Amino acid sequence: MSVIHKYTLFGCPGHESSSLVEMPSTAKILSCQFQDSAIRVWALHDEGLKVMRRFCCYGTGLDIPYRDRVHVATLQDRNGFVWHIFEEK
Repeated sequence: MSVIHKYTLFGCPGHESSSLVEMPSTAKILSCQFQDSAIRVWALHDEGLKVMRRFCCYGTGLDIPYRDRVHVATLQDRNGFVWHIFEEK
């Protein structure tokens, strides 16, 4: 049976941040939002073999080093800064 789980990616994003999160490789990211000043994702998955998945956060206008990555979300914090979340593959 599939269940939705919540994972914290970043407590407070900086200009460039990365975070390792342990979750199944088959987990499907459903949403990414600020909650209580932290960036969190909600993912749908069955219990299974967990792997470390890396998520990166970049501010608008900053260089993004080339890597194989998938865009997850773009978020605006309450100070007006815009953050772009990617998962490295």
